[in-house]
Amino acid sequence: HMATKRRAMLQKYVDDGVILDSFLLVTDPATTPFLDLAESSRPPGFQKWRKFGAPPNTPGPMAHHPAVKEHEWIAWMIALHFLSVLEIVAADIASGVTSVAPLRNLRSDSLPKPVTLMRGKDFENVLFGYPTNTSVKKGGVQQVWKMTNKKCLTTFQPSVPGSELENAIVSGRAAKDVSVMEPKSMASFNKGWVLDLGHDEKNAKRILHPYNGLGFMDSKQALYGVKASGTLTFFLKFDLFHTQKSRASYKESVVPEVTAENTCKSITVCQVNESRDEKECDIQSDLEFTVGGVSVPPEDVQIINADGISYKGKQLCVYFGVPERAKPVVKNLAIEEGNEPPSAGVPDLSAHTGIELGIAVINESILLRNGPCSVSHIIWEQA
Repeated sequence: HMATKRRAMLQKYVDDGVILDSFLLVTDPATTPFLDLAESSRPPGFQKWRKFGAPPNTPGPMAHHPAVKEHEWIAWMIALHFLSVLEIVAADIASGVTSVAPLRNLRSDSLPKPVTLMRGKDFENVLFGYPTNTSVKKGGVQQVWKMTNKKCLTTFQPSVPGSELENAIVSGRAAKDVSVMEPKSMASFNKGWVLDLGHDEKNAKRILHPYNGLGFMDSKQALYGVKASGTLTFFLKFDLFHTQKSRASYKESVVPEVTAENTCKSITVCQVNESRDEKECDIQSDLEFTVGGVSVPPEDVQIINADGISYKGKQLCVYFGVPERAKPVVKNLAIEEGNEPPSAGVPDLSAHTGIELGIAVINESILLRNGPCSVSHIIWEQA
């Protein structure tokens, strides 16, 4: 496995000066000559190459998972890479050569033209940003791309503080005090959307429980619903003074008018990545989305068909723009822990200004046994 496409993409960004001091390790060319030998003829580090460190009969020892010796080999290669740099530094110091150079850096919002660009797709802006001005570099003029300000909430665990999707729920969720490991009946879904684990994920957790999860603490939980669950409503907060149009208004000492146009450009909703029945929920056609009180036309809901946003061939996310008539709302929210109160003279709008997103299942044939609809991530792009 040579990871040819990934290597070419990484090299392109290195050549453009976007990624600095990169290190790429491809294992097969280096290990194959040793692994082709008989077990007894291999160096000690390549013997028992496929022996895993987990207790016997535990899940996980699959062909694409590195075993203990491969992990150790990768660690040694990385250590030797840094050791070679230290040897150069030590040689310079020993010879009396001293020099100080500033660290190279790059503005995080300035990027070259994307390698994988899908012409005419609205959702590419979420993935790659927007082309702006051009910059003159060695070899000619290059277009500069800049990322917009985006916010992301997720149901997956663990997550960074402030990114929990459950905390953005306004209404439509069933009881909160039920463990995701407990079985859920239709009675639970009749009360609203349910925070749960998929069938395969739940079984995997049960199998790994006697082994303390093998050290894996991640949990692909999601909010599941059927038509009887009703509408699940979220409040998506804006960082109002981080939007381009609002910043321009603020420089003129004018409190910007809060409209969908100057606050939010688009919303992306993703379902959980799991294997389910062929009659499972279709995130594009089986859900209805309402933004700021305005229903999103079905034809405006686009599947994001791009590398890295699929699972076993199934597309996971949909993208749609915010309708022009969508109305932002103001809510009195407490200042979150870790956030500073607004400076004197600055209106405290960012803490309680946002837009409501409603999600409802419209297909009555979506059943629990086939795979209910799920929501695991929401990303919204500010104007």
